[in-house]
Amino acid sequence: MAHFSPTTVASVHAQIMHTTPDSYAGLTSHPVPQLNHSAEEQSEWTHFDADLPYEPSHPCLVYVKRARDHFKRFVVPTPSPPFDPSQHVMPDLDHLSKWSKCHLLSLPKEVRLQIWRHVLTDTSISKLLVGIFREPSSPYKRHPRPAAPKFNVSLRRSVPININLLLANRFIYEEALPVLYSNAKFAPWDLEGLLPLFLDTLSPYARSCVRHIKLYLPSQVTSPTIRLDPSRPFFNWAITCAQVAKLNGSLHDVEIEGDWSIFEKKANRRAILAPLLKIKATKIFTPRAKGPEQTSNSDEEFQTLLAEVEQHFKANSKVRKERTEADALNRAAEIERIKRVQEAAAQAAEAQRQEDEANGMDREMEEWRRFAEANIKRMEKELSTVRGIEQFEKELKEHSRSEASIVDRARNDDESAVEDWDLVSVRSGASTPRARPASVLSKASDDMWTDTASTIVGKDDGGKYSDDSDVESDAESDAESESWEEL
Repeated sequence: MAHFSPTTVASVHAQIMHTTPDSYAGLTSHPVPQLNHSAEEQSEWTHFDADLPYEPSHPCLVYVKRARDHFKRFVVPTPSPPFDPSQHVMPDLDHLSKWSKCHLLSLPKEVRLQIWRHVLTDTSISKLLVGIFREPSSPYKRHPRPAAPKFNVSLRRSVPININLLLANRFIYEEALPVLYSNAKFAPWDLEGLLPLFLDTLSPYARSCVRHIKLYLPSQVTSPTIRLDPSRPFFNWAITCAQVAKLNGSLHDVEIEGDWSIFEKKANRRAILAPLLKIKATKIFTPRAKGPEQTSNSDEEFQTLLAEVEQHFKANSKVRKERTEADALNRAAEIERIKRVQEAAAQAAEAQRQEDEANGMDREMEEWRRFAEANIKRMEKELSTVRGIEQFEKELKEHSRSEASIVDRARNDDESAVEDWDLVSVRSGASTPRARPASVLSKASDDMWTDTASTIVGKDDGGKYSDDSDVESDAESDAESESWEEL
């Protein structure tokens, strides 16, 4: 097979792009070699030929021009393409050729998933272990800040995996990415905040596709330098477990690998197993010394320890809940007692205020009474010093006594005068006028008056009136009433 340099391939590509459909059909001859100058360069020289004064060329320009002319004499013609252009049809030049539908995406989903699984998985291994670690291992010796996390595939694959398929379009990406992640197990080798950095580099959809995670128990627990800060490895372990717990919705299982000797101490068991309780996925323990029997026994013992710690924390949680409820009841009772005390104090204060207000009113009335008595005494004392006051009081008493006797005498005279008269009711048959005319009032005497509805009859010393006078008075009153009605 012939090999071509990049220059040759580029020239062939340029020639194909400038050919016509007839040239692909074989109607034209081979291309003629072209000099390495363009029409723009020639038009540029033509433009500068006129209207410029003659000046001698610079020696450097003359040398460059001669070198260029010498190079043009040895131009190599462009070679013919290594394939027959008639066998290739440009889609944009052929009206019969159209972009057709993608047959891969038209397949059923089950078939497409098998294709993605065949392309993105390796059948030689069960799980593809993706190690997450820092590089270099001791960054503080070479760099001022920690190195960025890098990802490495720790196992060699017999079949290459090409993930460029995920870059085809979004539909293939969303359908094939779960297939890739379902066979991958992510293992952060460093517990010092490395897993959050890795998860931040993934998209939300990619984080939801993570199914398997492998954690390594902190090895610094058994190292001699742990005495400096014994809580540091357990703190980083708890942080890592909390980050893994955020994937509870999509995570299927978590594998824990480490030395079984770390569980010999009770404090270590609680510090290691308590953070794992936040992870809801299945937890599997794998010892470093790999043996089938030891692995199964270690996993069973690990599940037993995990169940014991879970029961212990449930009991503690129940005790804390009961204690919290009891504290809440005690606080409620204390608040109620304080409320009752405050209400009693408020009632006592209100009663005291009312009592003080009543006492204040009594004191005010007492002060007014004393003030009035003092004023009366002062006035009496001042009046006693006035000359002739005794004579004035004596005359005032006599005057009051004389007025009382006059009033009693007048009352007795009125009673004696009324006893000599009788009130007689007589129906005259005519309506009583609203106002009495002056003629009637002038005829009436001071001693006796007559009304149409009532008549006062006086008793003289003789004791009786004559019948003629009664008749005449009745006639006069009727005539006067009729005249008043006509008016």
